[in-house]
Amino acid sequence: MPYSSARAINIAVGPNRPCSPGAPLLAAAGRRALTGILHVTAIAGFLGTSLPASAQETFTPAFGGSGGQQFIARCPANTLVTGVEARTGAYVNYIAPLCDGRAIQGGGGGGDRRSALCPAGSVVRSMAVTSLRSSNHLLKALILDCAARGSQVRTASVPLDTPGAFTSPTGTVGNIALLVAGPVGAIRLGENLNKNYPKGTLSCGAKDIIGLQGRSGAAVDALGLICR
Repeated sequence: MPYSSARAINIAVGPNRPCSPGAPLLAAAGRRALTGILHVTAIAGFLGTSLPASAQETFTPAFGGSGGQQFIARCPANTLVTGVEARTGAYVNYIAPLCDGRAIQGGGGGGDRRSALCPAGSVVRSMAVTSLRSSNHLLKALILDCAARGSQVRTASVPLDTPGAFTSPTGTVGNIALLVAGPVGAIRLGENLNKNYPKGTLSCGAKDIIGLQGRSGAAVDALGLICR
């Protein structure tokens, strides 16, 4: 039987229970409050949106365009994001987190399978992301910044190898993801050569990255992190 506000009030203040003169007012207030909760829940379900799973969990703003549907890829308990698995064409069509090296379901469509993984013993601490200049701002490339577990000091930058090329004012240059690799302090050459491409950084600060979220359809429209 569907759960209704009227049934909830009858349980709390039934006809066989003595009630004070103020009980009808309390019952009415209870009905209004519970009805509001049910309406919010119904609206969220209709829109396909989801909130963080706990008070300790937060979502970063998603970088990219406004198209697609929300996806949430949360790592299993006691695991952290150590890389990403993707399918790409000229941009990123699908992305999922690697949770302690194991892939879970992500968001997006098809393409050539690619992955980027932090060195053994390290986890993802932030991501440098780049989108297309077109109006849809699909995700084009990303670079993982890795650090030892429990540390905020970057020890490696690992690119997700997406094919294609950007065009800079001085001519065609390699994809930004191909220009970046190396230890702490590595210079991201592509950031200087491709100033016209939207870029951003995704980070959970002092919190751990426990998953990915954003919007996707046939491609990845926007990407954000799940932090805890």
